[in-house]
Amino acid sequence: AVVSTQSTGALPHHDNVVSATVTKVGFYLMVGWHSGIRIFWNGGTQVYVKAEPAWSGKLEGLCGNYNTNPKDDYKKQNGLTELTAYPFANSWKTSDSCADADKDEQTPCEIN
Repeated sequence: AVVSTQSTGALPHHDNVVSATVTKVGFYLMVGWHSGIRIFWNGGTQVYVKAEPAWSGKLEGLCGNYNTNPKDDYKKQNGLTELTAYPFANSWKTSDSCADADKDEQTPCEIN
């Protein structure tokens, strides 16, 4: 779901349908649920997911598995584990029209 201030009105906003609260936190838009999951987005390319300890061992995806075992953080949807970030990231694409992440692309730190 995409949240815009045009559709939600003023922030903070509470949505009773999905039981989420949307608010501005510094430079980030934060979506939080009573279940203990919070997503922070800078409006561009940075997304952070914060989960309370009760979620340990119950999550998987691009942000890892939240199980204190960094060796399986690159686990793909099919259960296999990649050794590097690029094939792992590409395995979670939801559309074939998305370009593959490319190891030859420079990161902002390398550019500057």
